[in-house]
Amino acid sequence: MTQNWYVVQTQTNFEDKAKSELERLMRNPDYAEKIIEVIVPTEDIIKISKNKKTVNKRKFFPGYVMVKMDLDEDTYWAVRKISGVKSFLSDRKKPIPLKEEEVAAIKEILAAPNLRPRPVVTFEKDETLRIIDGPFKLLMGIVQDIYPDKARLKLMVTIFGRPTPVELDFTQVEKM
Repeated sequence: MTQNWYVVQTQTNFEDKAKSELERLMRNPDYAEKIIEVIVPTEDIIKISKNKKTVNKRKFFPGYVMVKMDLDEDTYWAVRKISGVKSFLSDRKKPIPLKEEEVAAIKEILAAPNLRPRPVVTFEKDETLRIIDGPFKLLMGIVQDIYPDKARLKLMVTIFGRPTPVELDFTQVEKM
């Protein structure tokens, strides 16, 4: 048996349902040794709505599921019959396995310690923001620098009539 990684295309928002159905197939004795692993690559993101922070999952590849399996006629049709599954990523004749380097790169990203969820919001230099958390709460400031890899930014805030630079986390500010 040669087990490779394949990409299964699903309807939008059916990735998790397809994953759970594939995992159910993995527990079936007929497929237990043929379907090995299923991944829906995601990352944590912060969404701020009405001054409330929520951490959600965002899919790296919406509409796609990765499956490590031994592809034969039986497993091909078992996967294709799953509700919400459209097809395998293929060259129009047969499904194309992913390269090991591609899978390794994706797994490395997923295994990296995600110390901070990424905010969905993007900021621009010279944009005016309101501070919603911390000691400078309710003050306004103008964006001076943005540090996206740290999810922080530097605002110029007027305190006691003097412009003062303040470094804040993305989650501590909101757009006007």
